[in-house]
Amino acid sequence: VRASVGTWIKDIAADDKLLPSCCEDNMAFIRKHPQVRFLTSYQDVYNDTFDENNLVARNSSYRRLEIFEKSAEQQLKLMAFQIFVMAPTMFYMRSLYEEVGGYDERYSYEDHPFYVKILENGTKLYFMPKTTVAYRIHQSTYNSNSKLFNFKFALSSKQFRKERCSQYYGFRQKIA
Repeated sequence: VRASVGTWIKDIAADDKLLPSCCEDNMAFIRKHPQVRFLTSYQDVYNDTFDENNLVARNSSYRRLEIFEKSAEQQLKLMAFQIFVMAPTMFYMRSLYEEVGGYDERYSYEDHPFYVKILENGTKLYFMPKTTVAYRIHQSTYNSNSKLFNFKFALSSKQFRKERCSQYYGFRQKIA
C-alpha cells in the first residue's frame, strides 16, 4: 500500500479472488457517492477451491447492514465490539490510509485495527450491495493443526480489544 500511486486501494489476499467487475463496480459506486472514502461489499465464500460445487455462501456479508446507515461515531462503538466488514471487500482511498497511519503492525491481523482507526478519524464506512470478491476458506487454516497460530491470533485480538476498543464498550459489555 505504501508503494502505491493510485488514488484508491483494493486489498486482496493471495488466496482470494477479485471478481471480473470488482474495480469497475467499486469505482462506479464512488462516482455516484463522492463522499465515500471507504467501501465494502458482498463476497462469495468457497471451501478450499473456487469451484461452484464448493460455494459455501453467496453474497455473504455482515448480517446487519443497517449499521452502514449509522454515523461514523455510532459505527465506531459497534466496531469496537464486533467486526462488520469482510476484509477481502475493502476498497478505500490511499489518502485515508495515510491519514490514519496505515495498518497497525503490532497485531497479528490488520483489518479490525484499521477499521477502528478509520472510524476514530471520523470517516464513515459505506456498503455497496454487490458481490465483488470471492473468499476462500482453507481447511489448513480454518481448522489449523497449528495451535500456536490460533493462540497467537487470539492473544493479539484480545490485546487489541483491551488496548484500543474497551474505551468504546458500554458498562454491560465491559463486565461481560
